[in-house]
Amino acid sequence: MAPYEADAQLAYLSRKGIADLIITEDSDLMAFGAKKMLYKLDFSTMIGSELNLDEVSSSREANFQWFTHCMFLTTCILSGCDYLNQINGIGIKTAQKSIGRVTTFRGFLGELGNKIN
Repeated sequence: MAPYEADAQLAYLSRKGIADLIITEDSDLMAFGAKKMLYKLDFSTMIGSELNLDEVSSSREANFQWFTHCMFLTTCILSGCDYLNQINGIGIKTAQKSIGRVTTFRGFLGELGNKIN
């Protein structure tokens, strides 16, 4: 149990191979680059969901195969995060498609600006 936000530290331990698995209530660890997580573990049934960063690229929901970590992180932020309000109408699929087209946050803002004008 970590007080406050330990996501970045836990992800670092995962990336360095010090931690094999992180038990978490928060999928934000993927954005920080954590390799493998046990998500939403119910301690009464001992059932949770495994999240594996290496398997994200083969997801049927969104294609991240050629994304850099920066593009993946930008997609995560655009789809909603703990620190900002979510942009109306932008979920993970829309964010992934947009970043796949423009590759950067600046490009996304330019694309968004064109839709508004």
